[in-house]
Amino acid sequence: MKTKNLKLVFMFVVAAFLFSACTIVNFNVEGEGGVISATVDGKDIDTDSRVLLGKEVVFTATPNDGYQLCFWSVNDSIINNQDLEYRFKKETVKNDTLNVTVSFVKVGTEYPDSLYKLSDDGTELVDWVGETDVVDMNADCKLKKVKIINNTYTSTSYVKELIIGDRVREILPSVHWSYGIEKMVIPKSVSKMEGGFMIRELETIVLSPENESYTLVDGVLFTKDMKTLVLCPSKRIGAYTIPDGVTHIAENAFYHSNLSEVRFPETLIEIGKNAFRQSSLIKKIDMPNSVTTIKEWPFSYIKSLEEFHIGSGVAALGTNPIGGSSNVKKITVDENNTAFTVFDGCLFSKDKTVLIAYCNTQNEKSYSIPDGVKTIGNGAFDLFDNLEAIIIPNSVTTVQPYSIHACLNLKELTFPNSVERIEASACRYAFSVTKLTLGSGLKFIGGAAFESFHSLKEVISYSAIPPGADSNVFSNTDISKIMLFVPKGSKQAYQNAQVWSNFGKIVEM
Repeated sequence: MKTKNLKLVFMFVVAAFLFSACTIVNFNVEGEGGVISATVDGKDIDTDSRVLLGKEVVFTATPNDGYQLCFWSVNDSIINNQDLEYRFKKETVKNDTLNVTVSFVKVGTEYPDSLYKLSDDGTELVDWVGETDVVDMNADCKLKKVKIINNTYTSTSYVKELIIGDRVREILPSVHWSYGIEKMVIPKSVSKMEGGFMIRELETIVLSPENESYTLVDGVLFTKDMKTLVLCPSKRIGAYTIPDGVTHIAENAFYHSNLSEVRFPETLIEIGKNAFRQSSLIKKIDMPNSVTTIKEWPFSYIKSLEEFHIGSGVAALGTNPIGGSSNVKKITVDENNTAFTVFDGCLFSKDKTVLIAYCNTQNEKSYSIPDGVKTIGNGAFDLFDNLEAIIIPNSVTTVQPYSIHACLNLKELTFPNSVERIEASACRYAFSVTKLTLGSGLKFIGGAAFESFHSLKEVISYSAIPPGADSNVFSNTDISKIMLFVPKGSKQAYQNAQVWSNFGKIVEM
C-alpha cells in the first residue's frame, strides 16, 4: 500500500513539474487579412496549447491576396518585424502564457506621414492635419499601433468618418480635430473615452458588440453600467430624456448639440465640463436637486438659452456655468440652495461677495456691480454686446479670468483702488475701450488680460509702484502708440518696468 501511495505521489509531482514547465501558447490574427499557424518540432499546434520550456515555437503568417504583414505582437508588445515567420523560445518561467498576434493591412491603403502626427514612440495619435474624408486607423501599419488618441488644438474638420484602431485603449479629453466627424466606429479595445471628442457634425456611432466598457442605447453612448452618458450625436434633433439611473454627464457629451430640449433624471449627480457647450436650440435648463457638481463651462455659448435653473444640491461652481450664453433672461435658484442666490436678476454666491453670472434682463447699456462684491467671477460678463459700461465698486479685490470677456462695446474700464489682482485673460477683446484706469492697490496683471484693446488711447495707473505684469498683458494691442499716465515721481520706475516701458509716452500726473 505504501509503495502504491508513493508511486501516486511521485506521478503527481512529475505531472505538476511538467505542468509548471510548460507555457500556454495563444496565437491569433488582429483584425482580418490573413491567417496564422504555429509549429513545434515541425508539428502543427493549436492555439491554447502547452509547450515545454526550451522548445522553439515557429509562427507563420500567411496574408490573404491583396494584404501585407504589418507587425507581430507578443504579450501586447509590438515587434517591428515584417518577416512572415516569427520564432520564439522560452527558457525560464516568468509568464506562463504567451500571446502572439499578427496584424495585416491591405496593400496601398496606408496614409502619407504628412497627414498626421504621432508621439515619438508611435503609441499616440497626436494630431490629424490632412484633408481626408475617411480615416481608417486599421488600414495603416503605423496607425494600427496607436493606443491613445491625444488632445490637440488643431481645429480642422476635414475628417468625416473615423474608424478607431483596434489597439486604441484610451481617447483623451477634447480632441479638436474631430469637429467634422459624421460617423465614428469604436472597437472593442476602447475602455476610456469620456470627454474624448468635440464633434459638431456627428450623426452615427457604431460600437463593437464585444466592447466591455460601453453600450449604445437609442444611438447614444453610455458606460456599460448606464451610470455615465458619454456621447450623444450632435445632429440628433428634438427632445431627449436622459434615462433614469444616469448619474454623470461626461465632458463634451452634448457638445454643439442640435437638441431643442433635454430632460434630466432625478438620479443625476454631475454635469461635466463643456457638456452642452455651443448647443444651438436649447431654450431652458432645469437642473434637478440631485445635481451636486457642475464642472467648467457646461452650458456656455448657447445662444438660444433663455432660462437657467440651479437646484438645491449644487454647492460649488468653478466658472460661470452659462458663460457666453448672453441671451439668458431669467436665472433662478432653488430656495433650499445654501451656496447661491439671485440678486437683481444676476447669479451671486449666497453672501453676495462673488458675482458669478451677469444676466441681461433689460438689455441695459450700463451695469453697476453691487457694493460688497469682492470677486468678479470667471466668465461673469462674457460676450455682452449691449454693455457700454460696467461700474466696479471699491469692494472688489479680484478680477478672475474671462470675467469681462468679449464685451465688444465697452467704452471705458475703471478698476478702483481696492482691486489687487487682474488675472490672465480677464478682459480680452474689449475692442471699443478707449480709456483704461487702474487703481492704486493693483499688484498684478496676468497675461492677455487686456488683449486686443484696439481702440485704446490712454492708460491711467494710480499705483506709485508699477504693478507686476506678464509680458503679454497687452497682446495684440500696440501700446507704443498709447499714452500712460502715472503718479508724480514714478515715471522712472515705469520706464524701467516690464511691459510699462513699452508705452509710447509716459506722463506724470
